[in-house]
Amino acid sequence: MLLIGHWKKRKWKVPTAIFGLLTAIVLTLLDWDSPKTMFHNMLHIDNVTIAFQVSILTISVLIFLLAVNYYKGIEESVAEIYAMMMFSLVGACLLVSYSNFTTLFIAIETMSIPLYALAGGKKFSIRSNESSLKYFLMGSFASAIFLFGVALIYGTTASFDISTIAVYITQHQNDLPQLFYAGVVLVIIGMAFKVGAVPFHFWVPDVYEGAPTLVTVFMSTIVKTAGFAAFLSLMDSCFFALHDFLHPILWIITALTLVVANLSAMRQNDLKRLLAYSSISHTGFLMISLLAMNEFTHKSILFYTFSYSLANIAAFGVLILVKNSKHADDTFTAFDGLSKNNPRLSFVMFTAMLSLAGIPFTSGFFGKYYLFLSAMKSYETAIVIIAILSALVGIFYYIKIAISMYYREGETPNIESDNSYKFSLLLVSALTLILGIFPTIITGILD
Repeated sequence: MLLIGHWKKRKWKVPTAIFGLLTAIVLTLLDWDSPKTMFHNMLHIDNVTIAFQVSILTISVLIFLLAVNYYKGIEESVAEIYAMMMFSLVGACLLVSYSNFTTLFIAIETMSIPLYALAGGKKFSIRSNESSLKYFLMGSFASAIFLFGVALIYGTTASFDISTIAVYITQHQNDLPQLFYAGVVLVIIGMAFKVGAVPFHFWVPDVYEGAPTLVTVFMSTIVKTAGFAAFLSLMDSCFFALHDFLHPILWIITALTLVVANLSAMRQNDLKRLLAYSSISHTGFLMISLLAMNEFTHKSILFYTFSYSLANIAAFGVLILVKNSKHADDTFTAFDGLSKNNPRLSFVMFTAMLSLAGIPFTSGFFGKYYLFLSAMKSYETAIVIIAILSALVGIFYYIKIAISMYYREGETPNIESDNSYKFSLLLVSALTLILGIFPTIITGILD
């Protein structure tokens, strides 16, 4: 990507990126049903990690299809932006398959550091500069807290290896030192920051709002999927025997995330900030599966993150077009009367809102269904009730966008975009509806 930028081959950038991503998908799938470890057990490959990696790479292809239109007419630094996205993507794929705390930390930083720069991509925007600085400072603190926790765990177990630490926990179940418990809590805090869970969520609205919208799409989909895949692996492979200790901590974080995010989203008039709080809300739903930790957990998180990513790409994709065509801000008024001259865009946005709200016949409905099923299998009735009430609140603010598009008067011109952009939006809408009818396309691959 950097060489293409140096050669000034503008038309090569996105095709090269997509070709590389498709090649990575094919090479990743070649390891299906061939579990193995690599680099002295620093990484592991199995069907679950492959499924998450393919999900991440597929979502990346859809995002790069939007990039053609988003960076249209811009020559400076576009190749470097794509290259940083690729570097971040490497970290995301590593996050899915780590077997060692060293690898986990390297993966987190490889994914995060390019995003600190990308968030400030609008160099002459105060909001963009602010979002980059906030993300960098708070991300650095979170990394320091995470590393402090890892140091305490290493101090008591003398190992960074996930499986070795899991064996240590099992062997010392009744006499684990307090330093170890402190280390575990600090690691959980670090991971909760990365996925944007309350009360470690304060960076999310400001960063999502200030960053270039395409970068926001990347953060809200790739980072969330990779972060929860890593969180899941940590809970399943390392801290599973600490379920009784961690359960009340995770329960409080989950309940706070669901309640605070949805109540905050109701007050938003800026769509990017609303989608930011929506992202925090969906973090709360995903945390439910971490509470349950049973045979449905892997499937439910894989399906939910993929369906959520599809809806987010559609929502932000339409926002980009509407904002650019009307030279408007991100408020709901920009969508007034959109359906009159742009019925396809309105349909894409409406489908995305239905999916995010969890309405039947969209993938978002089955995403929530599988999460609730997983929770009920582990008798997590109270958190499911809180989640259902939160989902009802969510319907209210998602429907506000539909009302703006279909029932309010407004002048929105016929919006044009590149073929790749149209293809990406129509594809994510089609997948949202197909998975809402045939969810086993995704969940069946892990059977």
